[in-house]
Amino acid sequence: MLDESLAKRYAAALYASASAKKQQREQLKELRIIQKELSEHAQLNQCLVSPAVARPVKKKIIQAVFADKISVRAFNFLFVLIDKGREACLNDIIECFKRQFCEENGIVEVTVESASELDMQLCIFIETHLNKITGKKIKMQTVVRPELIGGLDTADTILFEVHNHTVNTVREAQQLTGACIFKAIYCSDIVAYLDNSSV
Repeated sequence: MLDESLAKRYAAALYASASAKKQQREQLKELRIIQKELSEHAQLNQCLVSPAVARPVKKKIIQAVFADKISVRAFNFLFVLIDKGREACLNDIIECFKRQFCEENGIVEVTVESASELDMQLCIFIETHLNKITGKKIKMQTVVRPELIGGLDTADTILFEVHNHTVNTVREAQQLTGACIFKAIYCSDIVAYLDNSSV
């Protein structure tokens, strides 16, 4: 993060504006659209952050790309960032906005990492049990990383990770940890254990 305090201030200002209209969820959806476009189109992102591109040109590009996709408030916010020369902070601002939304709504974003793709039944099992144990709304996504035996993390913290250069099988991982595959979950006020034997 380039400047966390700066990103938090801009995110808080946008969040307050959306809250005044009770449109936090809608604003988050728009920010996700913006973030997705920038992540999928490197040239667009480079253009936005480049000091060689004039501000009026950046604004015209933004208007063309996001026409009919985002609200006037979102456009105005992007224009403010351009005018202030804070374009490079946009992704960090979006992440801060997401975090504030999740905190207000009791949502915990969790990423489950595994060596191969998890089937739907196991994903539902993990998410259901995390919901039950934590008392929070778990928003889970899965990521395949072949170098791992298993893993579970949040946006900020790796919670559990086993590399295949250390152990070769899930059974060995269980023996080494003396517990289950997902040994423990530490996320702010959350401490939870998943019992793999019940899968």
